[in-house]
Amino acid sequence: MVSPAMSAKIVERSLGAPSLASHALTRREMEVMDLVAEGLSNKHIAIRLDRQEKTVKHRTTQILQKLALSNRTDAAITWRQKL
Repeated sequence: MVSPAMSAKIVERSLGAPSLASHALTRREMEVMDLVAEGLSNKHIAIRLDRQEKTVKHRTTQILQKLALSNRTDAAITWRQKL
């Protein structure tokens, strides 16, 4: 049996690029990314999701680490291209 992590690596290699699914974003992280890709600020995302701005900033940082990206602009572009 092949582990999920190994499966993701096999898929990435066969496709020639990392997939967003391989990074296992949570449902909430995907919601945040949808809003980041729309161009909303952390403040506006927090209002939309009824969360504190600090919480949104923390989630965004986690997302950037999971996707191995350095800024939210790159994350938004990557997210929109994968949709």
